[in-house]
Amino acid sequence: MNNFKQPGNTITLTAPTGGVVSGGVYKIGQAVVVAKVDAAETFPFEALRVGLIKDVPKDDGFAWAEGQALYWDDVAKEFTSSPSSEVCLAGFAASAALQGDTTGEIVLDGSAQGAPGLLESFSNATRPDPTTVPSGTAIFNTDDLFQNISDGVHWYDTSGNIN
Repeated sequence: MNNFKQPGNTITLTAPTGGVVSGGVYKIGQAVVVAKVDAAETFPFEALRVGLIKDVPKDDGFAWAEGQALYWDDVAKEFTSSPSSEVCLAGFAASAALQGDTTGEIVLDGSAQGAPGLLESFSNATRPDPTTVPSGTAIFNTDDLFQNISDGVHWYDTSGNIN
């Protein structure tokens, strides 16, 4: 394979408005990443896209269970276990965290999907037939308050269950 460039766990991105700080979490396009270095606005920086990250900002209103899906809230600048159409899937909890905790551990798995205003919301009754949308299409399901993803045949929730 002569078009392989590099493994994708760390990628080079351009620092957004305000720049980035090493260890900070950023949403750039559809990617939720952790900056490995400080970088001024518009300069390139190395970003961790996949990996186990400790001491990330956590929504203190919810507890996390080990393995639970976690979402990045780009407005509050914290990870939450509460899905909504205003957050994007980023990974899963590496360990349990209590309600009231302000930090936690996450496994970024490169799954970032959705963004404020980008995921269309549907109920089970109003969402399109999965055979009529491209495989990989994501929606926010207002009945179960989770993201659903089509494989071109079925809708699946974020746990992989047919929904």
